[in-house]
Amino acid sequence: MLSKSNRFDIVTMLIDYNLSDLLQSAPRQLMTVIFEYAMTWVDERLSWDPKEYDDIDHIYVLRSNVWIPEITPFDSLEVVETRPDYKQHVPITYQGVASFYTSIVTSVVCPIDVTFFPFDQQNCSMKLLSYSFFSDEIGMQNEINKNLQISGVGNDEWEVTDILARSEIRYNASESDQINEFTFFMKRNPSYYVALIIIPSFVLTFLCVAGLFTSPLIVDDLGKMSSTTCRSQAQRYLDGDTQCALAGGLRRICPEKPCRYGSIWLVNVSSMCGPEIKAYDVYGIITIDTYRYEMSLVLVELVVHIRERAISPG
Repeated sequence: MLSKSNRFDIVTMLIDYNLSDLLQSAPRQLMTVIFEYAMTWVDERLSWDPKEYDDIDHIYVLRSNVWIPEITPFDSLEVVETRPDYKQHVPITYQGVASFYTSIVTSVVCPIDVTFFPFDQQNCSMKLLSYSFFSDEIGMQNEINKNLQISGVGNDEWEVTDILARSEIRYNASESDQINEFTFFMKRNPSYYVALIIIPSFVLTFLCVAGLFTSPLIVDDLGKMSSTTCRSQAQRYLDGDTQCALAGGLRRICPEKPCRYGSIWLVNVSSMCGPEIKAYDVYGIITIDTYRYEMSLVLVELVVHIRERAISPG
């Protein structure tokens, strides 16, 4: 086991971060991201004197030809590297300082609380650790690239407000592991849901409730606006003899034409009986079906109404 002074000190720097998907993965409590980071460490075995090698102070070697720290995402469903191996090089200086840049697409566990949806805020973390080495064999430090623009890290739905880098050592019975953690604080952009879901739902709900309590007024308005229709229906279903016979025993009982009498409507049809009885008004009774909004002339109710309410001309 290496002593503390001889162990590898590794600096893990977050280069870039792009939130790829959180909406579709929300039911599975996952966050899919494009995670780009660089590791820097010192390997004294790779140092040399530039004077002995034509003043060469740095070289580039393939990843497969040099030892690199085995640091991978923790609590991840999958890890996919975006670059093939032959494109992954490690620059090494004559002092033995090596650095390795990597870009991965990974899905990590992220508990999502939607209590205040769509005005919710979420905290998701990307954890890195070494599965092969303990904390007394390698030491890790976390850093965030100063050129990283937090405003461009999120996507159309999520805005990243802050990034926190920290490191902790977890102890068990006989071993200790060091975990580097990058925590991303995000808030949802509610404009999409407000414009396309909340406002239309509110308007539809308001109209439904308003229509429920104002439906009788709507029926009354429909009835008052349909005077011409009621008159044409009376002319259609009452023949001339019936109209003239009923007109002789009916005085004007309705001040408006048409007007409401109880649950029925009265409409003037006296103009169909000739000039000799124009002094009197004949009213046909029009019923309105409040459920179907259909009007129909009921001759039976007409006869009963006239027999009960008719007043002889004085």
